[in-house]
Amino acid sequence: MGRKVQSWFRRVQRACTGGAGLCNQRGSAFATVLLALALVAVVVGTAAPNFATMYDTYSLHGAARRVVGDLRKARIQAATENNRYAIALVDAHSYTIHDDDDGDGVVDDGENVDTVNLGGVWPTITMSFSGAVVFFANASTAGGQTVGLAAGTGETRTVTVSPAGRVRVEIPVAIEQS
Repeated sequence: MGRKVQSWFRRVQRACTGGAGLCNQRGSAFATVLLALALVAVVVGTAAPNFATMYDTYSLHGAARRVVGDLRKARIQAATENNRYAIALVDAHSYTIHDDDDGDGVVDDGENVDTVNLGGVWPTITMSFSGAVVFFANASTAGGQTVGLAAGTGETRTVTVSPAGRVRVEIPVAIEQS
């Protein structure tokens, strides 16, 4: 502690032990508790709006990481199993991952289709696809596709899949206006 703080504590301690002053007044403990509660209420009141924004930001980050992970996994499995994997949007909160064994683009009996619902974990996040992402046996795609993710606060992330199959997250850069 600094010297000024230590000096202040000594003065308060002397006042309390000297028989007169701050500590011998009736109700001073109650007043101190009320003052502390008022101070905590002010701090929490100013910080509360930031918690919602932080939650949306972290939700968006988590959802983007989940989508990137699923796309990268589908790419690796397409190359490993020597067949196609298709990822398609179902609604604003979910998508399917189709293990297309015969490469016809149609879900047949025996082909695995997993549905990923981001809305259950991150309900404030919505998605949009530029088109179905199809990974071929050589881990490439038919063309560059994008997956858009948006939070309730308006913050966005874009997951881009290049024609070579590279998957990455693009974070928009805020431009300050003067």
